[in-house]
Amino acid sequence: MKVQVQKAQSETSGIISQDKFDIGNKVLVFEMLRNTMYKSPIDAVCREISCNARDAHREVKNSAPINISLPNWQDHNLRIQDFGPGISPDRMSKVFTKLGNSTKRDSNLETGGFGLGCKTPFSYVDSFSVVTIYNGKKRTYSAYIDDSRLGAMDCMEEKDTTEPNGTTIIVPVKKSDFDKFNLAIKTATQWWDIKPRILNGKINYDSYSTIYSGTNWELYKSNTTDYYARNEAIVLVDGIKYDIDPQHFNTKYSSILKNPFILKFNNGELSLQGSRDAVQFDSKTINAITAKLDLILSELAITINQQISSCATYRLAVNKLNDTL
Repeated sequence: MKVQVQKAQSETSGIISQDKFDIGNKVLVFEMLRNTMYKSPIDAVCREISCNARDAHREVKNSAPINISLPNWQDHNLRIQDFGPGISPDRMSKVFTKLGNSTKRDSNLETGGFGLGCKTPFSYVDSFSVVTIYNGKKRTYSAYIDDSRLGAMDCMEEKDTTEPNGTTIIVPVKKSDFDKFNLAIKTATQWWDIKPRILNGKINYDSYSTIYSGTNWELYKSNTTDYYARNEAIVLVDGIKYDIDPQHFNTKYSSILKNPFILKFNNGELSLQGSRDAVQFDSKTINAITAKLDLILSELAITINQQISSCATYRLAVNKLNDTL
């Protein structure tokens, strides 16, 4: 499963007394999660909220794109809308407002699992809004940091509606950050199979051509003219891009890691940091990536040998080999 909590083995005989570890200062922990957990709060907000919306569609088997309304001078808010199941009052109380609670922990079909993603707007602002439609009721909530510094969620309005189920997260954006949010949305959704419907603006996604491909991997050529575009190998975990730290791998794989290979993984196959900012290079992750690199070497060799063998002349075969190298 995606998130595993191991059962601890301990010796309990001969105990005189026992105290349980707990969170003594919840405010301090909440402030740490808000202010120090994410390398880039803007990236985290865009990645986590958009992935949550995509997961909401998966939950109800809706193959349509989610809607993302970009912040601009007419509307300073980032709006991410899904047409999933909506959030019931019970789910709002027991999951959305609770750190660490998640409905996705035992499923590899959805991206989340740590129970932190829907709270990421607090890493950027002190308040945001949630509008959710659930079974004929439309509720508008205000999430904000109150005097307790732990945060609160107030239901501001409830009314009957014939609108379909779904949820919209509304995050106010500083004027100076409009471009940063637009770029972060592009980065978060660049590799999605079903890209979001972009409203109030436009995102020019980078295009690329596949040179070789195999079992959940590709060697691609970027069609962008960006001088600063990187060409190192990357991993995609459910369409979310992560960099590979080459120091964890044998020099045997240096040539692969220095070229634009895409290594594709499903949820649960790699370990991610709690913030989901990066891959956690533990033994599980290293073994999975190493196995994929070995697969690339094997399948690529077969493909190239077949192409060279099919050449009609020696010169064509040499040219094909040189093109490959």
